[in-house]
Amino acid sequence: MKLLMCLLFGVCFSPTFGQVSNIRAGLWSDVSCWNNASLPNLDDTVSLNYDIVIDINANCKFLNANGHNVIINTGINLNVAGIARPADSTFLDSRDGQTYKFKHIGSQVWMTQNLNYSIQGSWCYANNASNCAVYGRLYEWDAAIGAAPPGWHVPSDSEWDTLITFLGGYAEAGGKMKSTNLWAAPNEGATNSSGISCLPGGFGYSNGIFNSLRFVGNWWSSTADISDTSKAWYRGLDYSGAGIDRLAYFKFVAFSIRCIRD
Repeated sequence: MKLLMCLLFGVCFSPTFGQVSNIRAGLWSDVSCWNNASLPNLDDTVSLNYDIVIDINANCKFLNANGHNVIINTGINLNVAGIARPADSTFLDSRDGQTYKFKHIGSQVWMTQNLNYSIQGSWCYANNASNCAVYGRLYEWDAAIGAAPPGWHVPSDSEWDTLITFLGGYAEAGGKMKSTNLWAAPNEGATNSSGISCLPGGFGYSNGIFNSLRFVGNWWSSTADISDTSKAWYRGLDYSGAGIDRLAYFKFVAFSIRCIRD
């Protein structure tokens, strides 16, 4: 169905894209329709050729706060946040038949399990398949970049920042992300209120050395460290704190992957 939005009073931001050919239901963030650099004319419109969920409460809050008005004229099947939104569900990886849960968190859609797709440059912790079944595989950075299933990807450094900002910032987001079980005591601050259920998969090396299962969880970003090309950025959680770390480390170390939807 075609959705038509009219932005009135010349105070909203200008749409910056043409026809969208995606056929699935989506979030406001699926269509990058705002451009902070310019303002629209009075009769600017945006046409979408698929049904969309418009999360006014979250992603358009800044418009309401500034006294801006948005009038939405639409056909059928428009869902407004607070009434309906895409369900949190599961995704089947057709490459190996494994199923992963996913969840909408703010404007993003995250898998709530670590990836467990076997690829060269990845290992189960301690080379024990039972650890893969619980914690997912550990991936060197080069392997991680090519491991995500179609429709998903390893989050960039900025996409991690978007999630962490939504969860209250680096000092407290970690507790909201950590699962309440499988971490070593005291599992400081763990509430998993985000529902992303991060687990302490530890880390490993190609020489068969593994460390810190149940004590730390580290997840690659897709962003290399431009100041040292042998390193890339990752996010780290620890059993003893409620915060989350942003660090760069050597690409040959094997960390977990948490995928985000394209």
